[in-house]
Amino acid sequence: EVLKQELLDPKLIADPLTGQKINTLLLNRGASADQPTVLFIPPINNDISAAPHSDRVNYTHARIKELAKFLPDQRMVAFDYPSVGGSDKMTDAQNSAFERGHGFEEIAKTQLRILQALGVEELDIVSQSLGAFTGAQVARFASEFGIQVKHALLTETPGVIDASLSEMFLKRFAPENPLVSLHHATALDPELMKKVNL
Repeated sequence: EVLKQELLDPKLIADPLTGQKINTLLLNRGASADQPTVLFIPPINNDISAAPHSDRVNYTHARIKELAKFLPDQRMVAFDYPSVGGSDKMTDAQNSAFERGHGFEEIAKTQLRILQALGVEELDIVSQSLGAFTGAQVARFASEFGIQVKHALLTETPGVIDASLSEMFLKRFAPENPLVSLHHATALDPELMKKVNL
């Protein structure tokens, strides 16, 4: 019952640096503070609310709900991306970063500032699709915000065709955080890569 109420009650939380408000699900439901907080990062254009305005929204919300049920002893956090769902529009700095190919770093740092403000010290990351690019950057920069990443799971990661590209991906992020792993990779979609400047 507590989980059900929390799932229906996202909060707008401001980035302490920029003031940008990010729509956030906080699922505490009496979970232990001794366990790492789970950060679920959805695909970039999927919002976290339960509003039934598309199948995709319900699918993402259902994933969050199922993950919360599967990990009952851990607190969970999920964010809407800027310009998605209930979050504020992208800032000029975020737009500029995406134009330069560093947008996921900026999004990750926004999320990390909010997590730091929420008092998160340890993190398990579960990220899906293009959310995995944000997840990798959260893992990469977390220590700069006083947060230790215990595990990072990147699922259905686009842009990875075969093992050699998976190795390239891991070489890029593993030196900063050896916990980053690829669980599953989807085939490269050139049109999608153009849209996100990858």
